[in-house]
Amino acid sequence: MKKTIIGTIAFLSVLISTTITAKASTYSDGPFTYFFNQYVDSNQYTYVCSSYGSGWVDHLQVYVGAIYKANGSESNYKKVYVMPSAGGNSLDSRLLKVGNTSYYSIPAAYQGNDVTSQLFAMGHNPSLDCQITGLFSSD
Repeated sequence: MKKTIIGTIAFLSVLISTTITAKASTYSDGPFTYFFNQYVDSNQYTYVCSSYGSGWVDHLQVYVGAIYKANGSESNYKKVYVMPSAGGNSLDSRLLKVGNTSYYSIPAAYQGNDVTSQLFAMGHNPSLDCQITGLFSSD
């Protein structure tokens, strides 16, 4: 039993460290899509990831956990514009601070079962491209 727990902890440690150091990747788990080091242009909205809600989808949420310099190194960047879309229709753009979550209600005309949503982002400062890490979900 003790060996199994230690082995599981070791496996999870390797998985987490591999995920954290991964470049420009996404991982989906049901309606949740985790994105890591996704490049974001500072002058136009850039595609970040998609989320698929298999049940009734009437709202979205976006969380940005970290913002890095364009080369992936640490930064003191604090904000990024996020703009999700549902059913191919863009929702409002919002300025989101690192560590915060933004919730979006999907207009009734675009709510439904099996909705695919997309997330776009744009840098806050027009001269500084960046990379972002966070979570996008539809439910």
